[in-house]
Amino acid sequence: MFRLFISLVVTTIVSCGSAELTKVELDRSAAAATASPTPTVTLSNSPLVQNDLTEKELCKRLRELKKIPYEENKVAGDPIYDGLMSQGRKAIPCLIEKVTDPRVIEDPREGDPHIHGFTVGDAAVFLLMNITGVDEHPEAMLPPEFAKQWTSQGIYSYFAYVEKPHNRLALQNWWRNWAKKNLK
Repeated sequence: MFRLFISLVVTTIVSCGSAELTKVELDRSAAAATASPTPTVTLSNSPLVQNDLTEKELCKRLRELKKIPYEENKVAGDPIYDGLMSQGRKAIPCLIEKVTDPRVIEDPREGDPHIHGFTVGDAAVFLLMNITGVDEHPEAMLPPEFAKQWTSQGIYSYFAYVEKPHNRLALQNWWRNWAKKNLK
């Protein structure tokens, strides 16, 4: 009985000591993070980037995407997003192939109102826009009536357009044409 008591006391002391050490380390990390300006992050240097996977392997795992940052060119802390962004233009062909993928996933976008029917194809489009710079003028990829709605409805005009599956195919063709003109 006495050994059990000593064992419990030692375990408690060790675990509390570890928790305190972790708390101290976290406090130091937080202080350092707030004391320095926001760094410019190079995606390929991020420890979370899936550098061991090719762009095609990352595209196959696009369904696992959990986070797309609100600001482009930021590290998301999501290995799929960060990995594809670090691949850059090499990822464009496989992302174009994913534009018509209808599988529903949780909307990974930060800051924007979440869409309940967000698909793998939508994730591919958002990544394509970030990689290519099309996000500067996203209405360019939409037909005129939806592009006109962009000024008043923003991203909702995109989601209204892709509600119909044949429009996702048209969007994929738009991206294929974009790639033919811009990737040489």
